[in-house]
Amino acid sequence: MKGRILASLAGMVLLAGVLGRSAFGQFPDTLWIPVTFYDFHSDGSNPEFEAERFNGGVKTNMVADELGADGKPTVGSSPHLNQYIKYWFRPWTEAAQGDYTIPDYEVLNPDDPHNKANIQYNGPETVSYDTAFKNTVIRDSLPFRHVGRGVYEFSRTGRGSEEEFFWIDGRGFGNEGRDHNYSFTMQLDWTFEKKSGMTFDFNGDDDVWVYVDGKLALDLGGIHNAANKSFAVDDIPDLVDGEEYEFKLFYAERHTVRSTIKITTNIITAPPNELTIKVQPDSTIQAGQTVTGFAELMSDTGLVTEFPGEFEWGFVDVNAHNDDSTFEQRSNTEIAFTPTEAHTTVKVWATYTDDYEGVLIDDTVNIVVVPGPATHVVIEPSAVAADGYWDDNPKAFIQIGANQTTNDQMYAILRD
Repeated sequence: MKGRILASLAGMVLLAGVLGRSAFGQFPDTLWIPVTFYDFHSDGSNPEFEAERFNGGVKTNMVADELGADGKPTVGSSPHLNQYIKYWFRPWTEAAQGDYTIPDYEVLNPDDPHNKANIQYNGPETVSYDTAFKNTVIRDSLPFRHVGRGVYEFSRTGRGSEEEFFWIDGRGFGNEGRDHNYSFTMQLDWTFEKKSGMTFDFNGDDDVWVYVDGKLALDLGGIHNAANKSFAVDDIPDLVDGEEYEFKLFYAERHTVRSTIKITTNIITAPPNELTIKVQPDSTIQAGQTVTGFAELMSDTGLVTEFPGEFEWGFVDVNAHNDDSTFEQRSNTEIAFTPTEAHTTVKVWATYTDDYEGVLIDDTVNIVVVPGPATHVVIEPSAVAADGYWDDNPKAFIQIGANQTTNDQMYAILRD
C-alpha cells in the first residue's frame, strides 16, 4: 500500500481526445486541442491581409503587453499593419459589422521592391461598406502528438511528408480560386497548472503572440518567413507552482504563399490528476455477496483510457471481522470483493502512482455489509452479545431443578 487511502475501487483510466497509447508512458499519443479560426477574404479587400507588404520581417510590440478586458490582443506601442487587430479574433457580426471605416496605409517607398514594409498609417478612412474585416468563424481542433516526457507537438512545416498549415482549405470563404484558403487567424485557449520546467517553443509564420496569465510571453508579430522563439514558464514573474493560469495563443496567416507552424510544449499536456472509485451493484451489500469495483482516472481534458502508471488496491474492515473475505483483482481496471461477516463497514482503497511525475492520486469507498437471508435458529444467552453479531454463541445445555422457578435468560436467535 502507498500513500493516502483513495475513495474508489479498481482502476480504469480514460482521457478525452486520445488516440492510442503513448510509447513514452502515461501520456496519450494524441491530444485534440480545441481552436477557433476566423477566416477572412484573401482577395485584397482587407487592407491588413494579403496586402503587398514584403520584407517586413518579425515585428515586436505590435500588441500591448496585456490582453484587453475581453481577453483579446490590443494595439501595442509599435503597430505594423495591425491597427484594426480588434477585429482579427472576433466574429464580424459581433465586432466589425456596422463599422464603415478601414485603416489607411501608405507605402512610403512604392518603387523600391526591397523596402515595401516602410508603411505609414494615416488613420481611419471612411468607406461605403462594412465588410473589409468580414470573417466566418470555424471551430475545430488540432492534433498534438506526444514526443516524450509529457511534451506535445503540433507541426505543419511543409517539410518531408508533413503538409503546410492550411487547416481550413475549402471551408469558410473557401480557397477563392487559389490553391489554398489564405488569410485567417486562429486562437487557442488552455488552462494549466504551473509546474517547474514548463516550456513553449514556436516556429512558423506569420504573426504569433502567446499570453500567460494575461501577459505577453512570446512576441513574433509581422508578416515574415518562418521564425523561431521560445520561453520558459519559470521565467515569468509572479507565477506560483500548483496554481492554475490561462494560456492563450493568437496566430495569423496573412500572406501568400506559404503557411507553416510548429508548436512544441509541455504546457499543453494531460497526465491523470484525479482518481474515482465506483462500485456495482451498490455500496450496501449482504455478507457473502460480491461487489465489483472499478476506477476512473481523469485528466484536465477528460477521461483517460490508458493507465501505464501503477495501481494498488486493498481493503480495511473497521471492525476487523472480515479477515477471511476474498479480494480478487480481476484485471488492472477491476476488483471483486466478497465480505464474509455482516454488521460492519469495509473501506476499499485504490492508489495510482504517475510514472512521470510520481504524483500519488487516491480515493476510498465505504462498503456497508448487512446480514444475508436467515438460515438457522440458535438458543443464546443474550439478545445481542458484545460479539454476538458475528458468531453463533449457543447455550451448551439448560439445567432446570425440581424446585426451580427461574433460570438464566434464553433467546431464540435467527442467524444467516
